[in-house]
Amino acid sequence: MTNREHWHNYCSELFTNRALVEWGWHMLVGAALERRVYFDNLDHPQYPNMYTVFIAPAGVGKGLVLDEIKSVLTFHKSSLQVQTANSATQLLQKYKQGNAHIKDTGERGLFKLAADSTTFESLLVEMVGASILQGVTDMHTGEKVDYVHASLSFVLDEFTSIFKQHAEDLLTFLLTAWNCKDYNRKTKNMGHDDLTKICLNIAGGTTPSEFLKLIKREVIGTGLMGRVAMVYAQCNDKRGIKIPALTPDQVASRDVVRAWVLRLKSVYGCVKLAPEVQPFLEKWYDSSDFIVNTSSRLDEYYARKINHLIKLSMAHHFGEPGYEGPITLATVKYVINMMAANEQNMHLAFTIGGRNELASIQRAVVQYMKRQPAGVTINDLMIQFVVDTTLEEMQTILHTAQLSGLINTKNEMVGTHQITKYYAL
Repeated sequence: MTNREHWHNYCSELFTNRALVEWGWHMLVGAALERRVYFDNLDHPQYPNMYTVFIAPAGVGKGLVLDEIKSVLTFHKSSLQVQTANSATQLLQKYKQGNAHIKDTGERGLFKLAADSTTFESLLVEMVGASILQGVTDMHTGEKVDYVHASLSFVLDEFTSIFKQHAEDLLTFLLTAWNCKDYNRKTKNMGHDDLTKICLNIAGGTTPSEFLKLIKREVIGTGLMGRVAMVYAQCNDKRGIKIPALTPDQVASRDVVRAWVLRLKSVYGCVKLAPEVQPFLEKWYDSSDFIVNTSSRLDEYYARKINHLIKLSMAHHFGEPGYEGPITLATVKYVINMMAANEQNMHLAFTIGGRNELASIQRAVVQYMKRQPAGVTINDLMIQFVVDTTLEEMQTILHTAQLSGLINTKNEMVGTHQITKYYAL
């Protein structure tokens, strides 16, 4: 079995959706790689860190997969030395003075995980505390390097829990951290913050209704939506009374996964595409296959889909032996298909669970129809409500209104063309 297949075997008895397990593997590998590998060049590097959120109704098993990701990442303990550069030490001390609840436990996992629920200031402290000086060996040249980086991962059962106080500052930080750029902030009373060589991973879960609360409050707005890969799942693949204990075969698969994640901790260097991949991607980028879902809700995501593809391809590539070579065409095609399957239903993260929002628009649509006794077409409705809804949502509204007995339809001939008109009852 491949390492990915071992992961699936390890998680095979979870009451969840298999798509979440598949994405969970890539999330785990991306988090394990931290900031130690980068794509193509150091002038414009891309790192494998990702912001991935499972969005599904309660009971679909989002947390079960996230628990296994966290279990693997926290299994190994660290003997690495914490970086004690003056800027890092001063920032840590400064925030501890104003946050008495922050304590040093003396414990450190090999991979640093942030607290499940945290303030923005505490997050900065944790990011500084994640700074390490690590001796690594370049996987291509064999050169030994003393490498300093601050890599941190969130594994959140409830993704929305981090958006409490100072949401604007947090959003600015998240935009910066997704690209692994240095973060600088000036404060009125506590000096300046300078965080360098940062890398933040987010693996989270939430329900559609909780996710929409962030949208409605404009907590998540321009920028962050394009950086979040939303993995939507409507239901479990199976359910049962209880999850059974691991079989010997599953224990063996778990140990393979743990061992591989430990191996990834020492990986360092640059990865490139195989020569045949670049022309393939250029052709794919200009084809109709690039945009799978035409919902306007996903415009920001598609603006950064290439970045998501590179990050996921790195995770897939480093998930198996042979990662010293370039990213192959087979890997890129696999990731493209995985993303396409997810994108087909990605817009449902906004509409399913947003029933109250659609209901208010439906009432406005029906009221508008009542003022149009001659009937309206869907084109007329989109002209009136384009600011409030997408075409897909309008079709859902009309279908629901008709089932509810609020409207009726009639096919009419206009010249030589047949059109559908909608009438309020």
